[in-house]
Amino acid sequence: MNSCSTTTIIIRTKAVLHFRCGDLISSNHPSFGFMKFGSYSRHLDQNVTSIGIVTQPFDDHGQAREYDGGESKQAKCKKVVYALVDHLQEKFPAARVAIRNDANETIALTFARMVMAKQVVIGITSFGVFPGIATFGTSYIRKPDYDKAPNRWLLRPKVEEVLDNVKLVEEPRLMAMSCRRMWKEDGSAVLDWFRSYETQPNSTAS
Repeated sequence: MNSCSTTTIIIRTKAVLHFRCGDLISSNHPSFGFMKFGSYSRHLDQNVTSIGIVTQPFDDHGQAREYDGGESKQAKCKKVVYALVDHLQEKFPAARVAIRNDANETIALTFARMVMAKQVVIGITSFGVFPGIATFGTSYIRKPDYDKAPNRWLLRPKVEEVLDNVKLVEEPRLMAMSCRRMWKEDGSAVLDWFRSYETQPNSTAS
């Protein structure tokens, strides 16, 4: 693929969702976790025509960190991300939804997709916040929960007071260790959590 066609693809992506999964889906990580599907979709324009999901690969052919790999993690992430696709297609039936995690998806390309998108939605992640604050569009970044939470630097000063295109949002969360305990055999309880949405912000699962 030449540089011109790559640029065209990036610019045509109206919304990009960053869904960190690989190292968290079977983890006891104390600081990172997940947002509900509705926490992504509710920030998107109703007339959005193109939605890209940037996430880790579902097999060993893509470019991923070593601790994102392994059949069990990859299978769980695939199950959750495909459920997210179904959610987005239901909410935005006219939009094209694409998962961006194949062998050609480099970190630089992912960064570029997020910077060039019209809208970006970012959960509890240390990577996504950087293209999120560099984007030419509007970004919605999950607000850190407390002073020592990941990305707490977003609060000193509040980044949305410095950049008028960045919004800090309060959303329900499921921490990685809670997700691991909830998964059981088929992950149905975890998928139910992702699919449900409570109107009260900052609801937590533990």
